[in-house]
Amino acid sequence: MSTMLCALGKALEEVNHLPKVEPSTRIETDGIYTDIKANKCLELVDIEQENELKIYKATLEIGNEIEEKSLIRATREKLNQKYNISDEDWNKLERIMKQRYSLDSNTMWSFGNAFIFAGSVVTTVGYGNIVPRTANGRLFCIFYALVGIPLTCLALKTIGEKLRDVITSLIQNIKKHFDRSNTENVRKGIVFGINIFLWIITLLLLSILAHWRRGWTMLESFYFCFITFSTIGFGDFVAFDKTEANTVADYFIVFLGVVLGFAVTSTVLFSFSSVMEDKSQQTRLVEAFHEFKKRLTVSKRIAVAETLNTQEKEQCEELYEKETTTEEKK
Repeated sequence: MSTMLCALGKALEEVNHLPKVEPSTRIETDGIYTDIKANKCLELVDIEQENELKIYKATLEIGNEIEEKSLIRATREKLNQKYNISDEDWNKLERIMKQRYSLDSNTMWSFGNAFIFAGSVVTTVGYGNIVPRTANGRLFCIFYALVGIPLTCLALKTIGEKLRDVITSLIQNIKKHFDRSNTENVRKGIVFGINIFLWIITLLLLSILAHWRRGWTMLESFYFCFITFSTIGFGDFVAFDKTEANTVADYFIVFLGVVLGFAVTSTVLFSFSSVMEDKSQQTRLVEAFHEFKKRLTVSKRIAVAETLNTQEKEQCEELYEKETTTEEKK
């Protein structure tokens, strides 16, 4: 934004020498009549767009962002003092710039972008870089999500369960030849560990693919894969650019990568859920056993107490209190 404001200042300096034009030659844009001066400003700002995008990426960190905002504020105040631009005019000019730099609908809704948008909705990733802008589009998106998300979850659940069953079957066949002493809980723990290992390997392979296809660093590629398959979906890295041309092979590779990544992720989640359910069930059984043991002990004590005299009962109660206090301290 600071670069854009600086460019605007340069433009205002240059266009002071431009001749005035008749009101009839002016163009109405969003309720504002812009003449040659305004068009000249926008042309010079257009040159600075690439630098502006670089600055935007560089100022995402908090410290740089604060510094950038201070620079924007200072530049705006300087231009206000020199050219007496009101806040209303600033806001209108900002709307014009946004309209000028926004991509047209034909470019934004290419097949690749529509493919990514459809996938990001049903997988709940939601990158946010491509969104419906009309009322009809938003309404359709709502109904599409209501139908698509449950079906996608069902499909991923089925795929995840099948992969988990395959891994479990392989482990059982291996254990038949080597070791049969492990319990069911141990077996599920092994399955979960193998699924985690396969998930990491899948992320690494897809990261290498993204690095080769998009030219990102390995860290950026791994970050993109993790953010995607964890359904966080910030949108700072996406599979397709809005303006790039893609082939059928590109779409096919991305489709396979998405299916594979989410399938392995769902397998990990189901294995983790199975392990946690077993642990929860085991905890409930242990608690039930201790409760049964406690009640049985109380019943025995009551039966014994009925055969004791008063002095013996008092001595037993003292011993019981000491025993209870010791167990609570442990």
